[in-house]
Amino acid sequence: MRNVTALTAMLLFAAALVPQASMAQDAIEVRAAKVCAGIGSLVSKSQGEVTVDNLELSTTGNGTVSISRDGVDLGKVNQAEYKDYVSCLTTVIGLLSPQPKPLPPTVTYRVCSGEYERACKPHDVYLYCYADVKSWAAARCESSIVQRMNTYAGNKCGYSIDTVVCTSPK
Repeated sequence: MRNVTALTAMLLFAAALVPQASMAQDAIEVRAAKVCAGIGSLVSKSQGEVTVDNLELSTTGNGTVSISRDGVDLGKVNQAEYKDYVSCLTTVIGLLSPQPKPLPPTVTYRVCSGEYERACKPHDVYLYCYADVKSWAAARCESSIVQRMNTYAGNKCGYSIDTVVCTSPK
């Protein structure tokens, strides 16, 4: 038991040396250090379970430690990973860190507004004179950025080219 306490203190001290990115990341790193220490105590028993905060660590003696939270499996740490402290931390931090949400799809349109489409410079969408490009984009996108790229004279109302960056097209 004295070795586990010494190991825990050493791991927590080492975790304090890791550069700090944010409070949330700090908390994940400290929890990872605790989990790696818990793995050390669990492996010494060959099989069983250990609880670290709200995480359950378990092994059946096959060399792999399972980590779960509230009955949901977060992943496994193989023997080769927990034998080396840095590998253990890297693996556990990856399991405990929230997964980034995928970026929503975006589409970019070149919109020409004017009296005759044939007089427009290269474009993807044509709108008649004085059409509201922002309203057009709002009807087709969850969010959008509209930027005026060019205007030129001609016919009844002139012409404009706008770029619309459409996020999450409807």
